[in-house]
Amino acid sequence: PIPYSEVYASEMVRIAELLARAADLSTDSHFKEFLRLRSEAFLTNRYRESDIAWIHANHGPFEFTVGPYESYADKLFGVKRTFESILGVVLQEDTKLASSYQGMIQRFDASLGERYGYVAKTTLTPMVVMDQVFAGGEAIYEYVPMAYNLPNDRDIHAEVGSKKVFVKNVMFAKFDLITARIARMVLRFEDVERFCDPQTYLKFVIGHESAHGLSFHFGGDTFGPVASAIEEGKADVFGMWFLYYLVEHGVLDAQTAQIAVMQNLTDGLRQIRFGAKEAHAVGTVIQINWFVEAGALQLSEAGLDFDPALFKVAIESLGDGLYELAASKDKVAVEAFVDEWGRQIPEKILQLLPRFADVPIDIDPIFSV
Repeated sequence: PIPYSEVYASEMVRIAELLARAADLSTDSHFKEFLRLRSEAFLTNRYRESDIAWIHANHGPFEFTVGPYESYADKLFGVKRTFESILGVVLQEDTKLASSYQGMIQRFDASLGERYGYVAKTTLTPMVVMDQVFAGGEAIYEYVPMAYNLPNDRDIHAEVGSKKVFVKNVMFAKFDLITARIARMVLRFEDVERFCDPQTYLKFVIGHESAHGLSFHFGGDTFGPVASAIEEGKADVFGMWFLYYLVEHGVLDAQTAQIAVMQNLTDGLRQIRFGAKEAHAVGTVIQINWFVEAGALQLSEAGLDFDPALFKVAIESLGDGLYELAASKDKVAVEAFVDEWGRQIPEKILQLLPRFADVPIDIDPIFSV
């Protein structure tokens, strides 16, 4: 194979030049350093140093993510990464809210370590909430991200940490234009009334991205192409669990956590429509099947009905199973688990999907200059 950096050498040089110019114009020292190092990375094809600099560049007015990050598109091995860019304006008040959870994430990881017998390695976990103004590459094709936890390199996680970015305008657009419309078609009226709160949904997404940064992970180098799907399911499950952890410590009220779980599972009907093999869709199917088996979710021709009293039990039982799989490093066992729980969409869910024919599958951002 010919490296991407060689095939697209002229484009890489041009990007490096533009990043260097942007670095010269920046007045924020951490952002300037990130841009300078990222410029060099596009020429050398070595990104580690600039990835670390990006984690620390979180106090300026802008958030900028650019480079090879996600491996969703590699259906063969789950390791080859695609290039993307996302530029946004930081929302300071929302960022303060998200950042207030940082210490709790480390405590949550430590509590899981006690439960499972590992030493928690959660380190620096800065959070940024922004409104996106431009995106390119992987960030606008097939799946438009509303949040991300990067970089994906576990050695950087252990040594430095990772940064969690929440794209509020994309997130709320998906919630209002897709998820809330689906909810009105499949939930009871009293549930819809409580459901349509995007701020609660933001709290769940914070939990989801935080769970990606826990001390255990499903990586493509160990588990192959199935890793992305089960990692997305793991982030949902432990993201929900994190909210219940916040309830136990008086940070959230129980109803907020319950609504967030309902939002996540209902939002899964949006993600299932990405296709049976798409990572987020498979992760959703795992959760729906598990919650149905646990009695926490009932499916009918009318739609979805929930038993909040069983939410926490279902979450913890699935979380325990996922941790055992991650710790086993057994690729065959993980593939068997995904085949059992993530490949078969319940018949009643399939019967519901035609109702959403007029609801978009995803948003398509249009950027103007």
